[in-house]
Amino acid sequence: MGTAFSKGKHTKEREGKKNSKKKIALILVVILLITGVVVYATVIKDKHLGNKAENETNIVNEANIIDDEDEEIEMLEENDVPEEEAKSPAQDDFPDQIGGYQVIGQIVIDKIGVKKSILNQTTNKALKLSVTHFYGAKVNKPGNMVVTGHNISTQFGRLKELSIGDTFYVINKADGSSVTYKIYDIFTSMPDDTDRGINQNTKGRREVTLVTCNPGGLTRRIFKAREV
Repeated sequence: MGTAFSKGKHTKEREGKKNSKKKIALILVVILLITGVVVYATVIKDKHLGNKAENETNIVNEANIIDDEDEEIEMLEENDVPEEEAKSPAQDDFPDQIGGYQVIGQIVIDKIGVKKSILNQTTNKALKLSVTHFYGAKVNKPGNMVVTGHNISTQFGRLKELSIGDTFYVINKADGSSVTYKIYDIFTSMPDDTDRGINQNTKGRREVTLVTCNPGGLTRRIFKAREV
């Protein structure tokens, strides 16, 4: 009687130890699975954030639109402009060239005191000299002429003061024609969201789109205007 009870007790103890080991092993497996999921999720999140940050620092598809140099347009801060280039060119003389770039027109925004020659190409060098023709129609011709400039005081730094209904005019260097444009839309876009800004579907009318960076350079401020 005593022996039978003793054997039964030892058997139960062994079974209990086996069950405990199984439970411990199961808990370890669950912990490893949870850890793996957390690590995987963290890696995916970091990769997503890295891609997002990289996309936000790209400039507006210049590789597809740039006129003469296969280079990426860099953001320009006020103190990056050499003193001799930061000064406005002799606008009253309406020069034929500035820094080797052809002057194709002039934009005058009286409300904010802007009077700038429009250069025929968009490159880093050209943008340090003046505002530039970025894409689209020729000066004062049917379609949408996109003009870009840096958000600095000597270029488009005061565009933020403009409102819908404000006007400016553009002079064509070649024929001397002057066309007044009225702003009808102002919006912010991401650097790779260009369709709305460069769209050429103007129904035969003449339009001008002004583009500059918002502070920080991660987004663009767009001003769309059509002939009055």
